[in-house]
Amino acid sequence: MEESSPSITGSRTRTVCYIHSYPAAADIISILWDGYQKLGLPIIGVDCEDKPTSWPQPIETIKAGVDIHWMENRKNLPKRLVQTLRHFLSTDYQRCVVMEYDTLILGPLPDWPLHPCRMIAKASGGPADGSEASQFFHTPWVFDRSSAGVVIGVGQKLIDDGTVERGVHGSPDVFLGLIVDAVNMRWEDSGTFSVNSLDLPENVIAAQEAHRNGCVFFHGVKDDLQKRAVTAQNSG
Repeated sequence: MEESSPSITGSRTRTVCYIHSYPAAADIISILWDGYQKLGLPIIGVDCEDKPTSWPQPIETIKAGVDIHWMENRKNLPKRLVQTLRHFLSTDYQRCVVMEYDTLILGPLPDWPLHPCRMIAKASGGPADGSEASQFFHTPWVFDRSSAGVVIGVGQKLIDDGTVERGVHGSPDVFLGLIVDAVNMRWEDSGTFSVNSLDLPENVIAAQEAHRNGCVFFHGVKDDLQKRAVTAQNSG
């Protein structure tokens, strides 16, 4: 489909990175911190409202959500994403990259074109059990100001009407799938390698292959061993 307005190359946009964290993730963030710095972007940490994270170095932080498993409070993570995007729209940045704490980064941000009202994310599967969404999206989630506005508007309605409290809709991955379906929001695949955790041999082999093919983002890295495994034996 042709764009209704011209795109702007990524190198010409002002982009900020938000890292969603919670206190127990501090050690993982420290292990992966050098990768976040490779992005070459301003970083804003997203702390829990009740418990801050210990960051590897002083950075700007905001508070959103609380430290609780999403199945115990299904509104928490959707609200956290909405609060993060509200903060983004209060700044003068033109694009934001929202990541969960367990993302290994092996290069600078790809020079993605900035299309109006389009999300960039990893489409990681079709309908999940207990989900009314046709698919779900793993981080990094990349939004321009218009797509962030859509997520805030539609997402807040899904929070207010109780939709996120049904089934697995409290997962932000599925929450975004609901929003995409609701308004037929355009999206582009980020090319991220994404699993829940790189603790299975077949996942490690696949991640190494993705690295050889130039993949930049690896979601689901939970410790230093997994981090080193991604680039091990990468000569093929």
